[in-house]
Amino acid sequence: MDASREAQEIIAACADWVSMLPIVPLAYAAEDHTPVRTARLPYLEFGLHSGGGPATISIADESVRSRPGSLTVLNASFGNYGDPDDSWSFWCISLNLTSAPAPLRSWLEAPLLVNVPLNDPPRVTDAFLRLTRQFQLREGLHAIRLKSDFLGFLAELHENIGVNGTNDGRAWRKALDYIYRHYAESDLTLTAIARAAALSTSQLCRVFRAECGTTPMKYLTKVRVARASDLLRKTGQSIKEVAAAVGFSDPLHFSRVFRRSQGLPPVAFRNEER
Repeated sequence: MDASREAQEIIAACADWVSMLPIVPLAYAAEDHTPVRTARLPYLEFGLHSGGGPATISIADESVRSRPGSLTVLNASFGNYGDPDDSWSFWCISLNLTSAPAPLRSWLEAPLLVNVPLNDPPRVTDAFLRLTRQFQLREGLHAIRLKSDFLGFLAELHENIGVNGTNDGRAWRKALDYIYRHYAESDLTLTAIARAAALSTSQLCRVFRAECGTTPMKYLTKVRVARASDLLRKTGQSIKEVAAAVGFSDPLHFSRVFRRSQGLPPVAFRNEER
């Protein structure tokens, strides 16, 4: 079966099951920056490779190469491992299948390891972040909100899978890989991205609009803002340092772009998120 279709079928089956439950059996939701070592557990997991360099994800004797902007659907019944070549950002959501119906528990009987590209990784990253935040809360109508956020999360995954195998689809993927490897370079240009995908700039713009509904440079800005948001939440770097780390040579320009995207200037965003 095609990997994209397999991932979508698993996601849809999970949504059907969880929609009937009063409480979502979510076991883990967090972001990792170090190698991953998961013990043998009855979990189905959704892993988002949102930043850094390539990595190898493996279960038993099976492995896949993962790149930023991709989703891995895998089980933990045989343990699993994530080994980045250098550094990475890897979001993981784990669903306990102990009480699942037999067809879903069958996903635990053999290594399950499916890696697929995503159409709009920053949008999916936002879905992972929302669900992770809700998972960590234990107040008010937590169970209801968690179920709502989890079903929305699955819908976001399902809708963002399906890069086609045409020449345009492959070229788009090359361009996406190039953006994730070079977004921190302040002089990254449309011409350089197009060259990496072996397309003209006009062809690249057409492909991006077809695949994710935006232009290459607007997509680049989304990637930079998403990474900046992560740095503001998790590091003590100055605004100037954050700007430079995500490809902005001018901190004032960075602040304007960030505020336009997130609705808050970087300092206010950091204060609100902490």
